[in-house]
Amino acid sequence: MNVPDLLWSLTAIVLLVGYFLLLFRVVVDVFRSTDLSAWAKLAWFVAALVLPVLAILAYLAVRGRGIGGREALARARAQLASGAITVEEYEALRARTVSG
Repeated sequence: MNVPDLLWSLTAIVLLVGYFLLLFRVVVDVFRSTDLSAWAKLAWFVAALVLPVLAILAYLAVRGRGIGGREALARARAQLASGAITVEEYEALRARTVSG
């Protein structure tokens, strides 16, 4: 195997791994979202299965800004459930996350 073939192979592997990480993050975000109905979650999931690249790009365009906030709220809920933070601290984190 020569150097250009090796570079193309490495590039393809990196892009493929990045694609699957992004796909996983979008699917997890869809199912964690409390503001989506069950039908909307099903629609996004089916779209990700049928037209994955287009669905991921559409999801990031439509709902991408809130992904980080939803993940932060999920972590805060887990910390609240484990007793690592108080209800007041959770509410402060929630208010900060929701307000932007």
